[in-house]
Amino acid sequence: MESRLPHLTYCVTLLPAAPAPCRHWLAALVGLVLGVGITALLAGVIILAIQRSGADEQPQTPPTAGDPFSERSNCLPFSEEHCLVSRDAWHAAPSGRVATLATPVDTVIVQQTTTHTCATREQCISATRKIQEFHMGKENNWSDIGYNFLVGGDGLVYSGRGWDIVGAHTKTWNNKSIGVGVIGSFSEVAAFPWQLSAMKGLLAWGVSKGKLTADYGVMGASQVQDTDSPGQRLMQDLRAWKHWRNYTYTTSTLHTAHGGT
Repeated sequence: MESRLPHLTYCVTLLPAAPAPCRHWLAALVGLVLGVGITALLAGVIILAIQRSGADEQPQTPPTAGDPFSERSNCLPFSEEHCLVSRDAWHAAPSGRVATLATPVDTVIVQQTTTHTCATREQCISATRKIQEFHMGKENNWSDIGYNFLVGGDGLVYSGRGWDIVGAHTKTWNNKSIGVGVIGSFSEVAAFPWQLSAMKGLLAWGVSKGKLTADYGVMGASQVQDTDSPGQRLMQDLRAWKHWRNYTYTTSTLHTAHGGT
């Protein structure tokens, strides 16, 4: 006679007094189901751990690096690794009346823009234009974007007022410093490594052009004013720089942040 496996419904209806063939078959079935379930659970845990590990690990190169058709095209190189996006390229509005900055200066003041960060050239152009609109709008009524330069999360430097125009970034310091706005907010989140690299490259270029003294000092805006800018995380990075200047304002030199023209 042909041997057949017990029918599931038949075996279940006989529980708990099912015959031995049913008990053996049900035990094997339960073991198989539990084995598959545990294997799937372990696989899910491993995949989740890998995903979290990847999310915590910050990439070390900008997303466009090494791509000849990347967003770095139409960008003026000022070093082997870095380039400058001109005002025309980010569609800057014409500036109003501005003053000439006597160079070289010996101070660089770093601000956070207190906006969302940007990761692509399109995003960074949009962010830079919005910052200019805010600076030149009714609330501030400045003659141009306040920063001399901005550094995006795409690893590119954006030309603001440039090397030769007095900025509107740090009151009482505008006519004796270069102001760099790092696009983003950095109280809790660190700037991208390539943002910091681009800023260092920009300042080295400034020295080579005679716009900065060789012994220039870098300070966060919070060192000279009552402000949170450039954020605690960015200040941690700046303090480790060779050109960081250990300076703190006193109450007699306290002024309101972002006073400009």
